[in-house]
Amino acid sequence: MRRLLLTAATAAAAALALAGCGTTEPAADSSKKPAEAITLTDGAGRKVELDGPAKKVVATEWNVVESLLTLGVDPVGVADVKGYRTWNTTVPLKNEPEDIGTRGEPSMDTIAALAPTSSWPPTTFRPPP
Repeated sequence: MRRLLLTAATAAAAALALAGCGTTEPAADSSKKPAEAITLTDGAGRKVELDGPAKKVVATEWNVVESLLTLGVDPVGVADVKGYRTWNTTVPLKNEPEDIGTRGEPSMDTIAALAPTSSWPPTTFRPPP
């Protein structure tokens, strides 16, 4: 039960954060000011701050990959891509994301090379400025 609650909290945090990821519609006016910072609070009370809508997202857990894809966000990096494609056929990957390693031990070097604007679930990794 505890794991179910933690999984639900993680999915809820991802959904909240992705609400600020933008839209698939083109901008009506490109002369508008840049996006403002976004601050969200997850189910555990942790604050997540983004400089603006996330454009390049990395996911280390398959349930988060499902949530991202369902919300229309194609992650640039996914843990164990081959395993995801083998075991998860409900929400297939639409693009060819970089394999960032295993779900238990993703490669921080690979994630850093992708220069994501967000990673889910949140990790201690912070993209370079």
